Amino acid sequence: EERKIYSSDLDGENFREIASLPEGLSSNVQCKVSYDNDKLLCFDYHRLAVISLEKDNKLLGSDSYIIMDYPERRIMDVFWHSDNYHLVLVTDKNIEVLESKKQGAPVNLVNLNKRYIPVYYVPDTDTLYFTDSERAADGKVYDNVYKLELGNSIFYNLQNMIKPRTNEKE
Repeated sequence: EERKIYSSDLDGENFREIASLPEGLSSNVQCKVSYDNDKLLCFDYHRLAVISLEKDNKLLGSDSYIIMDYPERRIMDVFWHSDNYHLVLVTDKNIEVLESKKQGAPVNLVNLNKRYIPVYYVPDTDTLYFTDSERAADGKVYDNVYKLELGNSIFYNLQNMIKPRTNEKE
């Protein structure tokens, strides 16, 4: 009810408050800690938040968290990339990569034909496996399994494509 995040030792004792969940996330929230244990990713169907678990919040500037809204899409899953900075976002319409910062704009990697696809992410290799359907030349629709490799070399090339997120009202 307090929406507080606590840390404890391995024995489950010595609890200390380290952060708070931002308002606006539904009660159906999933959370994932970054591999470096400095950030917490929490998301529901239409909103995601990246929360700094550091005391001085230097990771996210002066804010202890950032929130990104996706009102037109349903978030199916979000994964931390091994660089602890990029997020791999799977919605009911596409798969995209974005920076975990306030002005982080998404780069669309795949437009999906199916709305709710199963996905599996392998953090050791930054590989995303998913299924999607495709209409073949014979007119039939077939399901295929795809492998999307998201190693660090892809982000070097994507840096030129990633532009700051703009306010949608402007």
